[in-house]
Amino acid sequence: RYVRTALKVEAFPTAVSATNVRGRVGAPVILQAQLRNSARNRSLAGQTVVFTMGGRTVNAQTDRRGIATARFSVPAQTQRGATMSYEVRYAGNAQHLAADSTGTVRLKTHLHPSPKNQQQRGLRPPRCFLCPKTIF
Repeated sequence: RYVRTALKVEAFPTAVSATNVRGRVGAPVILQAQLRNSARNRSLAGQTVVFTMGGRTVNAQTDRRGIATARFSVPAQTQRGATMSYEVRYAGNAQHLAADSTGTVRLKTHLHPSPKNQQQRGLRPPRCFLCPKTIF
């Protein structure tokens, strides 16, 4: 004698964590996120996450540690010192719920030249031509 019953399987909650990074205008920046099964506190490997920044989208696979990376270029016309945000989305599947997160890319204002050679020659430390800072 058999009894039939309906069994509902719940999907595990997931969490995706976007990493805040620094970058330079006109240079590539590596964005990174980690995907985890938050109920069991385990990494989710082999899953696809979608990175979106500045209207551009890149799909990336998570590695064995649940980490996915995507390479983006910061447009040259972007203002120096600006902060850009990016979004990471995991669509979910039959076993895991969808998740999303937001990270930031903080752009360097400008780079100061190295004053080592001038200090070694006994010259006065240079001043930055973009800001009033003396470069040490």
